[in-house]
Amino acid sequence: MTQNYPHQNDFLLWCRQVENLNPAYITFIDESVTAFWQYYSSNTNNIVSPNNVTDYDVSNFLSYLENHKKLQVRTVNKYLLYIQKYFGYLASNNIIDSYPLYKLKGKSFPRKLTVYVNWMKHIPEFIDSDFRPETIKLLVLISLGYDLDQLLKVKWHSIANNIHDTQIKTYIQKNVVFENFDDPTIFQSQSVPGKPLTCLNTIEKKVKLDQDKTKLPLLPTKLRQGYILSLVSDDTKTDKQLKDMLKCNSKSLSYYKHCASYYNLIEL
Repeated sequence: MTQNYPHQNDFLLWCRQVENLNPAYITFIDESVTAFWQYYSSNTNNIVSPNNVTDYDVSNFLSYLENHKKLQVRTVNKYLLYIQKYFGYLASNNIIDSYPLYKLKGKSFPRKLTVYVNWMKHIPEFIDSDFRPETIKLLVLISLGYDLDQLLKVKWHSIANNIHDTQIKTYIQKNVVFENFDDPTIFQSQSVPGKPLTCLNTIEKKVKLDQDKTKLPLLPTKLRQGYILSLVSDDTKTDKQLKDMLKCNSKSLSYYKHCASYYNLIEL
């Protein structure tokens, strides 16, 4: 089997069996070392060998990622961490003469991003606290798994049987115009009762007025992120269940799991 870099198969086996690393984490390590090796092979005048790699070579690769690929500092530091793990494996198993990256340090960057998770169970509390209908509708639709591109298209019949909390269901019914509409959209114009909204920005402006009532960021992107990471950080759910719930592929799920393990997740 063709390998992308020297000792790839043995290294990945070591990550699984000795280090007991998460499969998603191993995937990112493998992709990062592959990227480095492709860069190194194309930019060295030496014989391509792990023994010939220096901290200068890795430093050049990291600069390439930052300056040419325009990756953020925290992402570049992850590449360094994964490459260090690879060369640490080679050195500890006497595959290379010495570990070459002692002097190489990552750059500083702001602390980990904080994400509020499991906010979905607090929707009744938001209703009791007189949050605006637009805010409640946004929370409900995202809690049902809709992504941002779908929010303005969601209709009542699509969600009626999926809302199991009586208080929430009654609230949505009271704040949707059904007159002259067999199956009204959830987000409707206030100036023309019942008319579907066509711009998410209109909702965001209304929801923003409730932000001072809660520490939960009410931006749709932040709510969606919190919803996703709430699911993937739940150890009781299988990968198949998560892919079905999030309607995503294995690669996206691996990314979500990596975020869940890296970000600072806080219960609301």
